[in-house]
Parts: sequence; structure tokens; C-alpha cells
Amino acid sequence: MFVLASPDEQSISFTAADCLTLGKYQQRVPWTESNVSAEDQAQLRSIRSRLKILAGRVEQESSIDLPLTPRVSVLNPNGKTPTDYWSCIVPASAPHQAFTLQVALIISPRGAEICLCVPSGTTQKMDASLKAVGRSYLSFLRAILGDLPTSIRQEVEKSLPDGIRFARSWRQSPHEVADTAFENLDDWLAFAATPEGGGASVSLYFDPQELEQLGEGISDHFVALANAVGPLLSYCSDRASALSGFSDQSVPSVDNEDEKSSELPGPESSSTEPQPDDDGAVDESEIVDAWKPSKPFTADDLRQRAESSTHDLHLDESVYRALVAAVLSGKHVILTGPPGTAKTTLAIALCELAESADWCEGYTMATATADWTTYETVGGLAPSPSGDGTLAFRPGQVVEAAQSNRWLVIDELNRSNLDRAFGQFFTVLSGHSVALPYSDPVSGHRIVLRQSRDSTYGRGKNHVITIDPSWRIIATMNVFDKTLLFKMSYALMRRFAFIEVSAPPMAGYHRAWRSGMSSAPPELQDAIHDVLQNLTALREIREIGPAVFKDMAAFSQEFLRFDDSAHEALYFQLFYTFLMPQFESLDDFDGRRLYALLTPLVGEVERPHLRSALKNVLGINLADE
Repeated sequence: MFVLASPDEQSISFTAADCLTLGKYQQRVPWTESNVSAEDQAQLRSIRSRLKILAGRVEQESSIDLPLTPRVSVLNPNGKTPTDYWSCIVPASAPHQAFTLQVALIISPRGAEICLCVPSGTTQKMDASLKAVGRSYLSFLRAILGDLPTSIRQEVEKSLPDGIRFARSWRQSPHEVADTAFENLDDWLAFAATPEGGGASVSLYFDPQELEQLGEGISDHFVALANAVGPLLSYCSDRASALSGFSDQSVPSVDNEDEKSSELPGPESSSTEPQPDDDGAVDESEIVDAWKPSKPFTADDLRQRAESSTHDLHLDESVYRALVAAVLSGKHVILTGPPGTAKTTLAIALCELAESADWCEGYTMATATADWTTYETVGGLAPSPSGDGTLAFRPGQVVEAAQSNRWLVIDELNRSNLDRAFGQFFTVLSGHSVALPYSDPVSGHRIVLRQSRDSTYGRGKNHVITIDPSWRIIATMNVFDKTLLFKMSYALMRRFAFIEVSAPPMAGYHRAWRSGMSSAPPELQDAIHDVLQNLTALREIREIGPAVFKDMAAFSQEFLRFDDSAHEALYFQLFYTFLMPQFESLDDFDGRRLYALLTPLVGEVERPHLRSALKNVLGINLADE
């Protein structure tokens, strides 16, 4: 149990200065006097101490009909400054804090958040037997949340304070929550009962000024929310313990309360071993997802890799930020944009960065085709490698990549029939496990594609292929085929982040084609520059990225090497070889505009060839002049 402070220390409040001090260290730094002043260290210790007292107070003063255990985050996680501090109360009967509901108070630069938190079932350190018990407990807890008696729902909703938000995740600002919050408790419970609901919260927010004005009243709000959700907490905890068969006597006790796990619920935590802080407590508040990289993985890291001589990309900073944010938030990605904006190169750079961050085992390239079926993607029966004439399940490209935790880069996703190609894997991408209509030839057990955090299918009677939470699909899609997005189910679209890789300013084109003809003499480079500059006028009809112009520059330097005056022939060859495929499905009106732009460039000799190409290849009806 926590030891409560003496009576004269019981008047607990927080100030805007507390939030300001935490705000200084949102970029975490080592806890040393050279990085954190003695004054700030004292302030941070004081915040944690006050939170610790409040957790003990709520344990004693709340009306929850359930034994509770208070928790508090440690002073300096892994020897570094924290981004926030928190304390909470959890049911004492739960196998571990990471698997049970809890009521928490979080102090951060944003102010204060008091919340009921939903667990995610992950923790930094725990032996395998306890983890198995905890996951069983959590699976029952989710089922209970999804089937909560109406009387308890009504009692809780009636008791909740004004201003409460039914959020998808704690540790967000009210502004971030506003657009995604649920309208009522019933909708929130339905979400919290799913595997994706880990980290969901029923939250009350106070900005720094409101927090200071509350003064000692923060304690009353903490107790009030605990009491309001108490019936839900008690019912769920008792039922989950009974159904899972868990007893708090079934695992070894930990004498030092500060050395018990002190994690707020959230996605999987880092496997990094916690380190003691100078309070003697063990770092359990370093909430870093195990399915997130353990090494640097930022937008700046991606930009540096993309701009290296290997890839030579120069994209808007917002693209790097969006891409990193998407994969860190658990999304697969579809990169959209005009042809030639280096979407595939960007996808490869991202996968290389993920591999260097120990987040995946490399990547696999695949190009989607109209012939793709589930046989190519998920897998199917094929002659057994044993050569005995039997058939055995052979994983397809998608399953094989997922099984080996190699990220899958799918180029030109728009070429495939999505429903036919992905079949059962849609379910997996929607965050659920699925049983395939095949059996393992050795064990005879059915083959199951299982999310690693899903306990729906055990290994007893199933041959389980585990999909790691860190695995990603990074696909590319031609911007002109975005109508295909509407053929994707909403559930599947939620698993993807669509990120636009737009064409850069003209300077980006100049940089690209200069690098494509770097071995040509200066005079020839200038001539090719003029040719390509004239062809950029075609972007008025359909956007074309700089990578296409880079390829045209390399072609041009060879084409003109022995006859640098053959410009009209070069214009036609560049159009026919590189540009014409980009104008597929052009209507007659734009086709005539295209012809009008190209006619003065290709000259009299090549004009008949141009008309023939537009008519016979693109199907453009050119009006007789």
C-alpha cells in the first residue's frame, strides 16, 4: 500500500507552472543537472509526489465496492525526463495493470485529464505464464464490456460529470478528441470491447488555467469520476476474475509497490528492460509500443534517407511527416499521386528505414496485376515439396511477407481487382484473425491467420500464422485511378492511410532531369533542358511527375549524342516512349488539346506519326483540319 503523507501535506493542487515545467521536456533528455535544472528537478519530483498522494486518497475515499491498488508513474523513465506524470487506481484482483480497467489522473503540458482507461494487454516486463493469464483475463473483460447490463450502463451514464468525453484514446487534447469522440456511453463501450479499443477512455479535461483555478478541487473531481464509473469497474473486474479463473494469489506478490508494473493501458509496450530511477522505483511509465521501432524513426530520419544519393528524392516535408505518422499509428499506407512522383522509391526508403530501426526484417516487392486472385496473395494448394503427389498449402505473396515480417511494397495496386485479389486477407487488414479453408499437411490442423494480440484462435487445434502488429503494406496507386478507392470496403479503408505524393515545384523537375543527364556535355545538357521544359506544358492536361522527366533526360542524352540537331524526332520519341502511356483514357477534347501542344514541337515530318499514335493507340478522334 502507499503510505499517505501527513495531514499538513494533504491539501493537494496543481498549477499552470507545473504544466509549463513538463512542457519544457517534451523532447526527452537525460535526467542530469546539465539538462534539467535543480529547480525543475524539484518541481517534477513535487508533481509526482502530489499525484502519489492523490492516488492513495482516491483508494481510501472512493465508494467503489472493490479492493483497489494505487499506482504512480516513476520520476525519470530510463533516466530521462518524462512527457507527463500520472497516478491511478486499479482493481487489486487483476493479474496486472496492463490487463484491467483503471481510473487515472494525468498531468501534462495540456493540463489535466481524469479518465477511465481501457487496457490494451501489453506491458514492458512480465513472465510468460502471467502474460498468458492476463490475456485470458482481458479477452473476458472485452466480452463483458460489450455486454454490460443495461442497469449498470444507465447508472454510470447518469453519474458521469458534465463535460465528459467518450474518447478513442487517452493522452490527447480535447481538440484532438473532438472530431473522433463517441456521442454516448453505449457507442464507446461497443468500441472499447474490440481489440482496437485498447487505450479508449472516458475523459474529463482541464487546461492549465482551469487546473490552477480548481486548486484542491482536483481531488474531488478525481474521486467523483472514480465513483461514477465504480459500478462498471466493479462489475467488469469481478466477472473477468471469475470467468478467467484468476486469483491474486496465483502469482507471486511484489513487496515494493513502486516496483509493480505502473503502466497506463495502451498499445504494446517496449521490451526494453526498465531501469531504476533515483527514487528506487522501476521504470514502468515508459509507454513505448513493442510494435513501434526501438531505434530512431522520425520524419527527419525518413527525409535524410530519401534525399540520400541512393534515392535522390526531394519531397515536401509534410509527406514525410504524414507517412511516418501513419505507420506509427498502426496504419497500412496507400501512396497516391501522379505517375513519376517517386511513390515506389519513397515506399522503399520507408521500408529501409523500418529495417534499420529493427522494426521489420526487410521488404518484399510485388506488382499488382489484373490477374491477381487469392491464390497469388493469400495462398492455396500446390504440389507438396515432398514429391509424394499430395497437395499442400503454399502461402501467397502477402501471407509469406507477413509471416516473415517483411513489409510488402505493392506497386500499382490499382491494377488489381481488390475484392478478388485479397479475399480473406481483408479480414486480417481490418484487424481481426481469420481461419482459411486449408489444413496444415503435417498436423492436419486448419490454417489460421491470427493477429498477434488476438486470442480468438489458440494453437491447440489450429496451425497459426501470426501477423505481427509491426507488419505493414505500403502500396502505390495512380492518382487517375482513385475511383477504385470507392470499391474498397469501409472497414478496409480504415486500415489504410491515403497519402498524396504530389508533383513538386518546377525546381524539382529541373533537379531530376539534370541528374538524369549528368554525363552529357554542358551544351547538350542545355539543349535537352529546353526540350524537356517545353514538354512540361503537357502537364496542363495531365500531371506527370519528375521521375518520368528524369528517364526522358537519360534517353535524350543518348539519342542526341551523335546528332544533337534531331530535336523534332526526339520530341516524338519522348512522347511515344515515355509520355503516351500517361494519357491513357483521355477524352477527345483533351486529346485534341494534347495534339495542339505537340504539333509545333514534332514538326512536319513527325506530325503524321503523332496523329496515328493519338488515333490508333489512345483512341482520340482528331477532327480534320
